[in-house]
Amino acid sequence: LKLEMAAIAGETVKESEEDSLDEFYKKIQRDINCLSDENRSTKKRALEKLCKETSRMPVRTPLAAEKLTDRLLKPLLKTLSDRVEKCRELALNLIGDLCSGWIDVVGPAFLPYLLPVAVARLGMPDVVEPSEELRLAFVRFLVRFVDGSPVAFLSPYLDDFAKILQRTIVDSFPEVKKESCSLCLALAPRIPDAFHMQAESLVSPLIPTLTDQRYKVRVVCLKA
Repeated sequence: LKLEMAAIAGETVKESEEDSLDEFYKKIQRDINCLSDENRSTKKRALEKLCKETSRMPVRTPLAAEKLTDRLLKPLLKTLSDRVEKCRELALNLIGDLCSGWIDVVGPAFLPYLLPVAVARLGMPDVVEPSEELRLAFVRFLVRFVDGSPVAFLSPYLDDFAKILQRTIVDSFPEVKKESCSLCLALAPRIPDAFHMQAESLVSPLIPTLTDQRYKVRVVCLKA
């Protein structure tokens, strides 16, 4: 009887959670739709509103993470390739805010979609993201994401991280180089065996960074 009552209580909580989330997404759906609008001002206003509204998300559970991925993350990831830099900036900031405080829960849901986009923006032979500040913000976000993610979920994506690091370690912007070395330092102790297998692919880009004229870049590179 106790097991039956617990199961009923669990279903009731789940239904209540789903109702709260459905109500929340009804409220912001128009702004989500505006992310695909061609008008840059419309898109920018929608992103600014979403930044405010998503801070009021009713629950932070695995179910909420799943819905967040399908309903909001995917449109935001598309916005990271928008031609307007401010829209890309707002989208990246919002993704960072959405992860804040519960990366351990939302990380496994986000990673399969987030990492391919990160590779496309940062890990190509030619620079795709033209803004130095956005490249820096993206790498900083990845450092925070790795620090907060469950270790078991990082290993399958090490190839993606390696592709990103091979390019960002030799970025023309010194701060990006420095943060890329910090990303190496975040990954290495969390998945040491897998990271060791990829280490050789990172040696070549790290070596020229050791001779960077900026002392702080050389120091963090040496640690990496």
